[in-house]
Amino acid sequence: MKNYNMKPNYMQLPSNQILTDPAYQRPIDRNRVKKIVQEFNPAIANPVKVSFRDGKYWVFDGQHTLTALKERNGGVDLVVPCMVYTGLTQEDEAFLFATQTGTASKVKVNLRLRALYLSGDPNVTRLHDTLEDLGVRLDFTDHQGQCKIVAYSTIYKIFLNLSQREFIDMMQTILKAWPDSPERLSKEMLNGMYHFFSIYGDEFDKKKAITQFSKVPVAVILQQGKAGTRGGDKRYARELVRIYNKNLRNKLDEYRLNI
Repeated sequence: MKNYNMKPNYMQLPSNQILTDPAYQRPIDRNRVKKIVQEFNPAIANPVKVSFRDGKYWVFDGQHTLTALKERNGGVDLVVPCMVYTGLTQEDEAFLFATQTGTASKVKVNLRLRALYLSGDPNVTRLHDTLEDLGVRLDFTDHQGQCKIVAYSTIYKIFLNLSQREFIDMMQTILKAWPDSPERLSKEMLNGMYHFFSIYGDEFDKKKAITQFSKVPVAVILQQGKAGTRGGDKRYARELVRIYNKNLRNKLDEYRLNI
């Protein structure tokens, strides 16, 4: 991994020369800007972090501060204190944006993953490519879609906790069992199937699981799971076990979900 402990130069830059890269930056949150304006204290304000790339200055940490400073100046451009880094690529900027810490507002998961994907992060890249190969879109937006993931935190956690083969088997089970369901890629169903696969592993017949699951609509599984009083996300896995076991001689042990 690249060493980002390079020493920046302190510079005063005109705000109209500092650009925002939409490839990895988030849209401006007006409420966040308003809060910064109201609480602004020049004694503790951090300089804007900027990358000098291709002859231009790109903000990768502090775009809300930059906007707030201009608003405090009546909407007129002004000179802004900046820490300027040279030698960063767009991918480096995206990585630093995604992993920024301190007083900056928390980056939403989908935007953080988008920035990590742009930076070439191996885990996010593998997740994206694996889902795309399965016909599932991971475009890091909030827009819903028939075969699109929006439960970003959930799918990333699952991907990191399962092997590549287990993850693919899990996703194929969901896609084949309910090919037309708009709820099959919901956070609840993904978590339920994750617990089903992580607990029972190779103890069940995957083809039989697809057949059994397809007999019950996703909406019914989610409704029954939400009606449960214990188990968190395992409530949905419990419904999957009950569906799988129906009319089978060799049943899975439902009580293992209580551990």
